[in-house]
Amino acid sequence: MENQKTISEWGFKTFGYPKDAIVIVKRMLKESNELEEAIKSDVTYDMIADECADIYIVMCHVFATMGFDLHACVDHKMEINRARKWKIAGDGTGQHIKE
Repeated sequence: MENQKTISEWGFKTFGYPKDAIVIVKRMLKESNELEEAIKSDVTYDMIADECADIYIVMCHVFATMGFDLHACVDHKMEINRARKWKIAGDGTGQHIKE
């Protein structure tokens, strides 16, 4: 099973080490746009799942480039999110209320 380590090792071996994480973030934004377009264009479930996976793969590369552990960071951020108060938008999203 793939994880941040195996994915980022593949990324570094395949694409080399980026001079900074910004180039990888820009790639992740491109992948996010591709996901949006896939959903808008009514493609198959598998194609949308592949676009979601692309975002995760590039995100693993961002985290590794920055020297972060993705799952530890997610655990930390979820602890913060669970303690926040939220303004619910009513469309399945929301924004935390600044305190």
